[in-house]
Amino acid sequence: AILTYLLYILQDHIGLSQARANATIATMSIVTFVALVVSGLGSGVLSDRLRRRKPLVFAASLIMAAAVAMPLIVPTVQGMMAYAVLIGLGYGAFMSVDLALMTQVLPKPKPGEEDATGKDLGILTTAVNVPQILSPVMAAALLSASGNSYPLLFVVSGIFVLVGSFLVLPIKSVR
Repeated sequence: AILTYLLYILQDHIGLSQARANATIATMSIVTFVALVVSGLGSGVLSDRLRRRKPLVFAASLIMAAAVAMPLIVPTVQGMMAYAVLIGLGYGAFMSVDLALMTQVLPKPKPGEEDATGKDLGILTTAVNVPQILSPVMAAALLSASGNSYPLLFVVSGIFVLVGSFLVLPIKSVR
């Protein structure tokens, strides 16, 4: 939701010109990409070594919640760069470890049953992508209803991330 409105956030919330906002988006994209790759690889290796998924998914979610709080707490270019680093670190770790966790909770076929792993992975892919499609629409509705209150967008995004972080804890079949 935040990424979709990044240009407007940089212009309206941070106060940058369109040219400076565009340049900042380019820099933020590079920073986020590097953090995402480092975090994705590192957390995947760490998860495999520890043979634990849930604590890393939970920690990654908390890092993403901290990321969406940065533009609220520090509404400057430096705050947005902190957002870029944290969202890259959190999302990279989340996607690599959560994907491993999700594959571990797929039902195992019983003897004599057809293997439905392909169908289950298709459903899983849909479950991952639908929120990514809906969040910009929900953000548009929130911004429209609130008179373009970006601080409210950051708070609501943080709440969703925090709630999501706790939803992994009840999973019993994976450590």
